[in-house]
Amino acid sequence: MIRIGSAVLSFEEELPEDIEGWKKGDGKICTETVSSPLEVTGEFQTLDEPSIEDTFEPEMAQESRDLQILYEVALVLSESSDPKILMQRIVQIATSAVEGEEGYIFTKDLKKKELVLEASYAPNRRRKKPAISRGIIRKAIKTKRAILISDAQKDERFCDNLSVVAKNIRSVICAPLVAQDQLNGVLYITRSDVGLDFTREDLELVTTIAIQLGIALQSIYS
Repeated sequence: MIRIGSAVLSFEEELPEDIEGWKKGDGKICTETVSSPLEVTGEFQTLDEPSIEDTFEPEMAQESRDLQILYEVALVLSESSDPKILMQRIVQIATSAVEGEEGYIFTKDLKKKELVLEASYAPNRRRKKPAISRGIIRKAIKTKRAILISDAQKDERFCDNLSVVAKNIRSVICAPLVAQDQLNGVLYITRSDVGLDFTREDLELVTTIAIQLGIALQSIYS
């Protein structure tokens, strides 16, 4: 049986009696030989199996998309050394990649010891005030680890935060821009729709983008 895609070919080897002298594997001569080594004994069979497109794993599609986005980020970082241009383009790519409503990049002002808004992207903003929680940002800065919040309204760490309640902050990804253990800022992306939470895959993608940007900024500023 030979399978080619969804078709199966069936072949059978027969030993007709009209030819003598066929040698077996043990070296002895037998009176049966093969006149036609392969003879098709059945027609093509179409199997009820999904096509290649149907069996394409969602995880593979996700990985392919993420690789394309990271390639785009790498191109942006290689084309400019202006931090303002870099941050504006990166926040747009990252926010669009995870279908966020609003995206922001804050950098650390060493002199004033505070965060400064450097870039933002909110193509379909539906509220007047940015959906930013400084409590969430402080947590990411303190731990130097990316944070994924499915619903800030129900998260015990932030549900009592006034900005979370007042600005109706729901799902958030906040990833620090870190390079060589040096914190340069944060990449902050948010959604407000109930039930449309960011996923673990979204967190990993945004974190990777933040790492790339952090390294680029560290190289520029150093």
